[in-house]
Amino acid sequence: MLKRVTWIIALATFGFATAAHAEGSKDEGPKGACEGVSFPTDDEDCLIELAQDGGFVLYTRHVRTETDFADQDDPTTNLDNCNLQRVVSDEGWDQAVVLREAIEDNDIPIRGVTSSQFCRAWQTAVQMYGRLSRKTADLNFITEEECADEPDLGACLDRKAVENLSPLLSRKVRKGKNRALVAHDDPFKSISGYYPFPMGATYLVKPLGRKKGFEVL
Repeated sequence: MLKRVTWIIALATFGFATAAHAEGSKDEGPKGACEGVSFPTDDEDCLIELAQDGGFVLYTRHVRTETDFADQDDPTTNLDNCNLQRVVSDEGWDQAVVLREAIEDNDIPIRGVTSSQFCRAWQTAVQMYGRLSRKTADLNFITEEECADEPDLGACLDRKAVENLSPLLSRKVRKGKNRALVAHDDPFKSISGYYPFPMGATYLVKPLGRKKGFEVL
């Protein structure tokens, strides 16, 4: 019996993906546990089997923190000082262990692990995957200061998040491996329309290529 991975399930198609499917895909369709499954799905065996085969991106919102506030817009926040950011709670550390065990027990192959520069994100990544390939500002929050000269704050925050995240989510991954991203809620909501709740929520993303976008399964 496969141990369940905690997935938050949703479906969104970006770029030219909808047009491509409308023209008729040459794919033979899902096999194995996913045969006959329509997406979006809460069929855990199907989702786990897809992740085991590889070629996907796992996007995880960081695990639970002691408090919940917008520290990205707090002038005292320092990316080099974890004590000046939201701190991972004891429950969050335990949550990361559960996620790691789910990944390991289900033999889900991971090629590279990338996180935002915020401590709660890279600490989740290290605890969850046992390593961290790199940190990138592209997975950080977009701050209100970055959009200070824009007439529509919300539209600016969304646009910049899409610009930053699109390459990470759409670049294809070879079969047999998955790319892991650990970051935050608002940037993912901006690009997908889905809010990752609760903290620690993990989405399985199918990259379609830089010009085609991605699907969140």
